[in-house]
Amino acid sequence: MTLPIRFARLDRYHLSEGQIFFALTIVLGILCALASVLFTLAIDGTKQVLFGLAPSSLRLVLVPALVSLGTGYLLAKFFPEARGSGVPQT
Repeated sequence: MTLPIRFARLDRYHLSEGQIFFALTIVLGILCALASVLFTLAIDGTKQVLFGLAPSSLRLVLVPALVSLGTGYLLAKFFPEARGSGVPQT
């Protein structure tokens, strides 16, 4: 059985299918770990932008309320088909 040209270079290493899957698992694990770190950093950055380093009690009440109102407006005006999607509907 001849391999396609792009896989012919891998044939000289004589890797088994299990070894290839193991290497792919390691690469995907590293990528997922990096993605989760970036997601955590994005959450922390957003929290600092919205609430600041030392948030006041007024800011702790107003920011979630204003963001919720803005999100509700966007959903009603521009994305009405998104209504009803979520955990209860699944």
